[in-house]
Amino acid sequence: MAVEVRVPKDIKEYKEKIIAGMSMKQLFSVGIAIGVNSFISILFIKLLGYSMDIVSWIMIICSIPIVAFGWFKKDGLNFKQFLYYFFLYHLLPGKRYKKQKKMEI
Repeated sequence: MAVEVRVPKDIKEYKEKIIAGMSMKQLFSVGIAIGVNSFISILFIKLLGYSMDIVSWIMIICSIPIVAFGWFKKDGLNFKQFLYYFFLYHLLPGKRYKKQKKMEI
């Protein structure tokens, strides 16, 4: 019986798995999301007296962008690069170039 080893085609796509199949970046994003959700639950439930239904939706909405930093990939861009190009395209005015006429001799 032969031993098979899975080799990624591109070495840049290899990510070292730390805990539970997550990379360090994904682990940090989940940890930060847990911390933010704990703060939100203490603030809204214990101090302000909101119900758990409302607070759970607030926690979901707040943790989606945090967790996206760990997992999101679009066209080879991570979430930070994607946001940069997204806002660059949508907020800055586009440049227009005039067509230059050919000079006849």
